[in-house]
Amino acid sequence: MSQSLFTIITKELFTYNSFVHALSGCIGGATAITIFYPLNTVRLKLQVDPSYKEQATFKVLATIYQNEGLSSLYQGLTAQVIALACSNFVYFYTYEMFKSMYRIAYSKKNISSIPNLLIAAVAGVINVLVTTPLWVAMSRLATQRKKKLKDCGGTVQEENDELSGKYIYIYIYTHHHNHL
Repeated sequence: MSQSLFTIITKELFTYNSFVHALSGCIGGATAITIFYPLNTVRLKLQVDPSYKEQATFKVLATIYQNEGLSSLYQGLTAQVIALACSNFVYFYTYEMFKSMYRIAYSKKNISSIPNLLIAAVAGVINVLVTTPLWVAMSRLATQRKKKLKDCGGTVQEENDELSGKYIYIYIYTHHHNHL
C-alpha cells in the first residue's frame, strides 16, 4: 500500500463515481419495484391471508383486482419504494467506494473475482446493518390495514398503508425507543 488508509478513505468517500452508481442503483430498484409491485402484494396476501392459501399467483392477482380494485395492488408502494431506494443507494455507494479504495490501495486497475466478492459482501453487510430498521418498519406497515397515526401536530389521521417518509420516521423512532 503506497498511501495511508486514512488518505484513501477520505479521498474516496465522497466521489462522483460512487454517487452516480448509487443513484443508478436507487433509480433502477425504484423502477423495478414499481413495475412488479402487484406481485409483491400477492406474495404478502399469500403469507398473511388464509383465504388465499394454495391459489395460483395470477388467480390471487385477479381476485384482488376484482374485489378491491387496481389501487389495492399498489397499496403501500410509496413505503416500499423509499425502503428499496435507500437500500440500493447504500449498497451501490459502499460497493463502488470500496472498489475504488481497493484499486488505489493495491495499485490495480482491475479487481479479480475473490476481492470483488469480498467487497460486495462487505457492502451487503453494511447495507443490511444500515437499512434493517427501515425494512422492519416497511414489513410491519405493509401487513397492517388502516391504522391511525398521530402526526407531529397531534392530530389523528387515518392512513391506508401508503405512508409518507414522516410516518415511516415516526414509526421507526417510536419502536426503536420503546425497545431500548
